[in-house]
Amino acid sequence: IAEVIYNYAQYTIDLSNKQQFSEYPEWKLTIKQLDLFRVWHFNNRAKMTSLKWVEYSMDFPNIEEMAIEHDIEDITEEQVKGVLGYNENDVRATYEFYLMTKGETNHPLYKGIDKIQLRKDIKKEFSIHCTNYNDVKIGDELNKIGYLQRSGRKKYDIKPKQIKKDFTFGDCMPDYIQFRSAKFINFHNSIKNIKVKLDKGKENKQEFHLELNGTTYCIMKGGIHSKDKSRVIIPKDDEILRDADIGSQYPNAIRKRNIFPPHLGKEWLEQYTDTIKRRLDAKTLYKKTKEGKYQAIQEAYKLALNGGGYGKMGEETSWQYDPFSVMCVTIGNQFEILMLIEQLELEGIHIVSANTDGILSLFKKSNEETYNKVCKDWELQVGNEDLGQLEYVDYKKFIQSSVNDYIAVKTDNKVKCKGDFVSEFEIHKNKSATIIPIALQQYFANGTNIKDTIINHSNIFDFCLGVKSIGANRLIHLEPIKGNEVKLQKVNRYYISEDGWHLIKRLPPLASKRFAKQLDIFGVENDGSREGEVEAGWLSTIYNRHIDKKITDYKINYDFYIKKAQKIIDNIEGNEI
Repeated sequence: IAEVIYNYAQYTIDLSNKQQFSEYPEWKLTIKQLDLFRVWHFNNRAKMTSLKWVEYSMDFPNIEEMAIEHDIEDITEEQVKGVLGYNENDVRATYEFYLMTKGETNHPLYKGIDKIQLRKDIKKEFSIHCTNYNDVKIGDELNKIGYLQRSGRKKYDIKPKQIKKDFTFGDCMPDYIQFRSAKFINFHNSIKNIKVKLDKGKENKQEFHLELNGTTYCIMKGGIHSKDKSRVIIPKDDEILRDADIGSQYPNAIRKRNIFPPHLGKEWLEQYTDTIKRRLDAKTLYKKTKEGKYQAIQEAYKLALNGGGYGKMGEETSWQYDPFSVMCVTIGNQFEILMLIEQLELEGIHIVSANTDGILSLFKKSNEETYNKVCKDWELQVGNEDLGQLEYVDYKKFIQSSVNDYIAVKTDNKVKCKGDFVSEFEIHKNKSATIIPIALQQYFANGTNIKDTIINHSNIFDFCLGVKSIGANRLIHLEPIKGNEVKLQKVNRYYISEDGWHLIKRLPPLASKRFAKQLDIFGVENDGSREGEVEAGWLSTIYNRHIDKKITDYKINYDFYIKKAQKIIDNIEGNEI
């Protein structure tokens, strides 16, 4: 039995190393399982995450890998104790992650969000056995059930369909797209006859630029964005800095433009628009009653509309796949936003930034009535009067290093962050040196000196960074001067310290170099070895095992964190608008 288990485990591991997954059919299990790996969609290539990285992400006290190789034949009693301790640590970490999945956590992104109860409620309401479904799969399954009921087809009749169809950017634009100024008209005409390239790769990247009043807009297949430089925007006393985002942008675009995969017919669109209505009804009922089932229903329908609907139309292996429909959504949305930009600029209202679903405007308070009228007229023009209305937020300060890295301070002093300024991370992402965005937030929002924030911060985990070796790469801790080496585990947590060692990433030797017997400038034969220092020039302390002590006893090298934060500030300040 042990040999069968071992062989299957090794088979599974070998597949995962190739970013493939062996999922034992759930219906074969006599004891039903709760699979956190699948609930969190870690079987997705973009999100693939090990338990050790989860331990790092949730500040688990002990990140531990097995101290011995798994395939040695004879082990000592002491090594057995070590393996059992390693096993227990993994079980405790998994249980901690289970509590996070239930929302029983202090993590700000997940606190109070019970993914398990949501699946129970959805299962009860929709009879979907979705205990181990990720969010996107739940939405996809709801769409499939609704479509089959409306179309009368059987689930075995709907299969992924490889669709090859040539179309242009103009084919993806709705009929109501129109412009008034020569610059926008010429830009529109220059693009609409260009064929959309669906194949991936740099050679198929399509990007078109339009500059107006100092702001450059990039039109791409996926979405519009402006090319923003590092800057600080502070409205004067007689000015308004206003963000306008389009609500429910993708579902509304599908609904109002009658977009649907042709091979599925209009029944797909009918059930999709019906889902929008049902979600809005459930949201209203939840606000009135506060009953959990209505919250589950509206959340389920939200999943069906976004990742399970729009998202699946862009996935080649999905039964809903239709690239033309996806492009009709994204390209149409971009030109809608361009219409709003043009109309506001013609009225003297300047757009300082734009992204996929909104724009940021800076204008005189005396122009607020004009701004409101233009926005309302635009909603009527593009069919957003019932759904997809603009949602507004006023800022008193907007700081950015790029279009996707910014901190916005609202007029009520609440802070919105993105990119470099985010201090709350999704579990599969790298939250290294969280103290830096924390210090940046305090500096830009409250004027607090970054050095004061950093040296007075008492949570050691916020100073920690994460690093992992992939494949045949190895991580080494190298002692200064003496040159002693310690081989590290694959996933490591560390912080920059005053008395640490060098952290080295060592790559497999290049055979071509080794066999060529090349000599370096000192006459030494090149053996093909390759390595590089992580955080070059700084010493680090490995912190895989948490030891609770006073923050001053860790001997943190604060200069590293201060310099990193100051570099971001220096790149921004001096560019004030």
